[in-house]
Amino acid sequence: MKLVHCLAVLACIFGLFLGQAAAQITLTQADVQSAILNVQYTSYSRQYNPGKSINLGDASGGQTFDFSNITAPDTLRDTVVTNYRSPSGLPGADMFPSASAADRKDYSSGGATITLVSYFSIDPDGFYLLGISQHVQIPPFIDTISTFAYRPKSLSFPTPFTNGDSRTSTDIIDNGATENITTHSVFAQGYGTLILPNAKSNQALRLIADNTTTTYQNGTFASRTRTRTVAFYMKDGSTAAFEVADTAYTSGNAMATRFVYSVKTGAALDVRQTPSGVPGEFHLAQNYPNPFNPSTQISYTISSAEFVSLRVYDLLGREVATLVTGRQPAGTHQVRFEAGNLPGGVYFYRLEAGQSADRKKMLLLK
Repeated sequence: MKLVHCLAVLACIFGLFLGQAAAQITLTQADVQSAILNVQYTSYSRQYNPGKSINLGDASGGQTFDFSNITAPDTLRDTVVTNYRSPSGLPGADMFPSASAADRKDYSSGGATITLVSYFSIDPDGFYLLGISQHVQIPPFIDTISTFAYRPKSLSFPTPFTNGDSRTSTDIIDNGATENITTHSVFAQGYGTLILPNAKSNQALRLIADNTTTTYQNGTFASRTRTRTVAFYMKDGSTAAFEVADTAYTSGNAMATRFVYSVKTGAALDVRQTPSGVPGEFHLAQNYPNPFNPSTQISYTISSAEFVSLRVYDLLGREVATLVTGRQPAGTHQVRFEAGNLPGGVYFYRLEAGQSADRKKMLLLK
């Protein structure tokens, strides 16, 4: 479940409102409440050109972080919309009574409807992900809700937080068979003017976040992954973040493998009335089962007849399988991925259809 909601947690971290003084920027609990509650953010997540180095600044002040020149040729673009709304009435809300906000996403495929809800709390010492609920409906016989809570709650961002601060935390989540143990470390190192690809600019705090996740399957070690992200937070909640190849990076030029920027796009929608992923819209579903061995099913929906590409990549960005390539009619499609000849670990699958694209993670256990 941690992998499924990787993109949802990052959106929380990268969408926070920062208070600002003349020489430094400080994040407080009140700032987070102002930024998150009943607010919608849109995150544009892109695979950055792996052969291109970019300067991500250092620990000093008064810098300019200019990313306005990051254009389409450098990236492949995905879009995620997150609505931070009241948890009241959402599936599994009774299991997270301390939640301050929640984000719900609905997916439909082959007659089944899956609702995933992430629950968050805004506490004096930080912004936390409490857990996830999964509501599965396959009429007329299946209607189940499962909840998965972090132990302890997962720290997305500490407060108060300013230049020179750091915080480390560890959390665990499991679904009975699979257990993920993640250690998060975040360091505030530098500040200056951030310029986004849409030309928006403002003062921002520079952060370095390090995450290491160890996965156990039925009590046996399965895999370990580590990522380092350099993030920039604007005063108004707009952000930019780069996942870098060097997990020891601290300053200067870096080989970035992924780029995300997030901007506030209005008040949170009541997603119970406007679900995403309903039939007829572009949607890439999470593979099932996940984790898997040796095969799994991937479902997706396209809104019109398009040339479709569905490919699988390893952690280094190398293509390991082409599942679909060709023109397909509008509707929901399913394809089975056979991975018997691949080593265990984390893989990505990416769907492109016309101007739309999306990417998800999956875990192969061997």
